[in-house]
Amino acid sequence: MTVTPHQRFTVSSTSYLRNLSREDLQSETVAVHYQDPPRKTETGTSISLRFPMLILAFYLKEQHAIADKVAGILEKHWDDDTDELAALRKEVEDLKAQGERQSSTIAIHHQNFDEIYERACRETGEFAEWVRTITHPEADQR
Repeated sequence: MTVTPHQRFTVSSTSYLRNLSREDLQSETVAVHYQDPPRKTETGTSISLRFPMLILAFYLKEQHAIADKVAGILEKHWDDDTDELAALRKEVEDLKAQGERQSSTIAIHHQNFDEIYERACRETGEFAEWVRTITHPEADQR
């Protein structure tokens, strides 16, 4: 017995309907089906549901050939981690880190403004008066 590698994408008929025209109801409905590979579990092997993910239009002349080509392309590139994807993932991580730094900086600025306002409220003079006039008395409104 030969063991072939699992294929996530396969082509076969499906009972799903596309349109309800007479021709369509009487013809074969071809679909590209998807199924996760079996996974080992503590109690044995888990086999995933196989389902049609792409139903081909009745109007295509070579449904099986087109479905086979689409399934082959999906199968070949399903686990690709291209340089572009890696760069995008790095950019997302960099943006998250930048956002965290900005949030931290904003929190520090708020703390500094609060301290300046509290000091201005305790002191007199032109600068203290100016700070009080441009700063909202409610801390959460500054």
